[in-house]
Formats: sequence, C-alpha cells, structure tokens
Amino acid sequence: KQRIYRTTDISSPFFTPIYRIFLLTLYNKYHLFIAIISVVLAAGFQLMIPGLLGHSVDQAIIVFETTSTNLEELYWTAFLLFSISVIRGVFAFIHTFFGEAIGQNIGYILRMQYFEHLQNWATKTNNYKDS
Repeated sequence: KQRIYRTTDISSPFFTPIYRIFLLTLYNKYHLFIAIISVVLAAGFQLMIPGLLGHSVDQAIIVFETTSTNLEELYWTAFLLFSISVIRGVFAFIHTFFGEAIGQNIGYILRMQYFEHLQNWATKTNNYKDS
C-alpha cells in the first residue's frame, strides 16, 4: 500500500524539484528580473501587431478604393508595425539571453555541488590502504 501511495502522490515529487530549481534561480535575481520584465514587454508588443496589421489593411483598402493618393498614413503605419516588430524581437532576444544565462549558472552550481559531494564521499570512504 505504501508503494502505491508513493507512485500516486503527485504533490511532493512534482513540486520538490521545481521548488529547488526556483531557489537556484534566486542566485541570479537581477537576471531573473530582467528576463521576466522582457518577456512581459515582448508579449505586450506581440499583442499589438495583429491590431496594427488590421489597421493597415483597412487603410490600404481605403487608399485603393478612393482616388486620393494619400499614402503617408499607410507608410507611417508600416513603419510603426516594423518598429514594434523590431522592439518585440529585441525583448525576445533579451529574454532568451538571460534565460540561457540563468540556466547555465544553475548547471554550474549543480555541477559544483555534485563534484564537491563526490570529493567528500571519496575522502570519507577511502582508507588509502589499498592504494
């Protein structure tokens, strides 16, 4: 019965590694803060793009249906759409860069803890008589 309970209990085994990883990310508080802010800003700019595309299509229909050749608004909308896409890309890059930096630092910390554990274990168990 205890074995069945261990295999069906999802709260303890699932949240323990996530909690440990979260604690390891707190070693890089500034990187984490920058990554979270940049992903929020990238998502905000990403949500602006469909509205601008719809607005530019509406402007293009008006320009091509009328005889007026007022393309200046359409050019400004295209420039704004391009600028927002570039800004979104920059924030997505920042998010990816700092996310990778946090991941590399976590890997480094885990490797150092593992090697320290191995070295301590080797000195405790080795009696140096066989070498």
